[in-house]
Order: sequence, then structure tokens, then C-alpha cells
Amino acid sequence: MRDEYTTWQVSAHKNIPCARCHQYPGFLGQGIQRLRLLSMVSAKITGFYREPISVRVPDSICLSCHVKEAKQTVTVKGIRINHRDIIKSGWTCGACHNSVVHGDAVPIKSIGSMDKCLPCHNEKLGYTECEFCHQETPKRRGRGPATPWRIAHGPNWRRTHAALDIRLCQTCHTELYCSRCHKLSDVPHSENWLAIHGPKAAADKGKCYQCHKKELCAGCHVLPMPHPADWLPKHFGVVKARGEKLCLNCHMRRSCGECHEKHVHPLTIEKWNNIRKRGGKSSWPGL
Repeated sequence: MRDEYTTWQVSAHKNIPCARCHQYPGFLGQGIQRLRLLSMVSAKITGFYREPISVRVPDSICLSCHVKEAKQTVTVKGIRINHRDIIKSGWTCGACHNSVVHGDAVPIKSIGSMDKCLPCHNEKLGYTECEFCHQETPKRRGRGPATPWRIAHGPNWRRTHAALDIRLCQTCHTELYCSRCHKLSDVPHSENWLAIHGPKAAADKGKCYQCHKKELCAGCHVLPMPHPADWLPKHFGVVKARGEKLCLNCHMRRSCGECHEKHVHPLTIEKWNNIRKRGGKSSWPGL
């Protein structure tokens, strides 16, 4: 744990002993800590331990010292933060501050970012005006950690903005804002878009290719879309060679029956019985 010790020595917590944060209070906490120390010695000798080493510090330990910060609105690097409401929302201290003591020694840093704030600042649970939290308008391309929000608003935003959760986009942008570039009224796509996109894609594929690569269509359809004009007489051979599962990627099984039950060749007893079950009325003229 050399890295953890070195980073602690240069942190703002350097005058606070390790046990103050990593040991539960009271006599029982001291006993548990002694047992943990024995297990650490054993792990070091045997080499039987997992890397990276990580420990979660309970909120109760953080709040035992940081009572003032937890009750007041503080300003850090030009951002006003109301910890009281954040704690009420269920966020833990470690969700934003897990590297405050050990810095780069922490294997996975968890920091405060726009991505964590926006799910609550959505006009329902919190304010959406930038000035409410930011003393200055946030810089999209300034220095800082590569969070999803910063990547989506960076210099390559035309290619990267789709990686951001669409629900976060709607916090600041309306659907009309998206339509200015996408030329579609249904952006972000609705939940039933997959079922209705066919005719719209066939009418103007160029709009699709503004965001999607041509290979995306083939990834789902596996076949040229829309089907070529001579597809009907050819499709039987494709289905026979590659299986009906290929068709069921887009079509429901009953779609085949709508055509094939009306044109059943050759006629077998089983097919004839199926026709009779539908009320004794044949789909074939003269039969």
C-alpha cells in the first residue's frame, strides 16, 4: 500500500490518521480493525489478495467531520454545490470524492460531473438554468476530465454527441433543436421507431446516413433493404438456403401465412384441414 501512503502524505487529510476514516467508531470498531490488520499481514505473506485494492468509506465517517459542508451551499471552482439536497437525493460522498485523499492511487476515480447532476436538474426535481450552479457559463472545450458530457460537447461533438444519454440532452435542448440538423421530427427516436422506420427510411435514406453508417442497416436486416423489385419470386430460395429465422428479424410469422395460406402448393391433407378449420371456407376460388 505504498502508493496509498504516499498520496495520503501530500493530501489535505495528511494530519488525520488512517484509522479515523478506515475504522468504525467505538470499541467494536477497534476490534474489527485489529482483525483486518491481521488479515492484511496474512495476505501480504501469502500473496493471496485481489488487485486493485479498494475500500469504501461510509458516509457517516465523512459527515462526522464535514458537518458544515453538508448543511451549507459551498462554492468550489466557480460551481455552487448544495450538499444537503444531494445527500437527500441518495448520493454518497464517495460518488464524487472517492479520490480526495489517495488521488491517482485510486483505481477508478469517481468525480462530480454534469452527467451526475443532469438526471435531477431536469425541470422536475431541480433547476435547469446554468447560472443556478455556475458562476460562469461552463466551458465545453476547457481542460478537465473526459466525462461523457464534456466529450459530447467537445470539438468533435458532431460525431460524439450521440454517445450521451438522450434523456440528458432533453434537459437543455428541445426536440426542435435536434431537428434543425437531423431534418426529422422524430429525433430523439420514439420508442416505436423500430417498427415504423421502414417507410421513412425508404423515402429518404440520406437522412438516416446523417448519423448512421450504411453498415448499420445490414447489421439488422442482413439483406438489401428495401427488397429489390424481383424479390418475391426469389425469396423462397433465400429462405430455403438460410432459414426462416432471417425473415423473422423483421417480419412476424403470420406475415408468411397471409400469403402462403392463400396459395398452398402442393395441397396436402394437413393444409386442407387447416383451411377447413377456418370455417370451411376456402381461400382459393373454385375449391
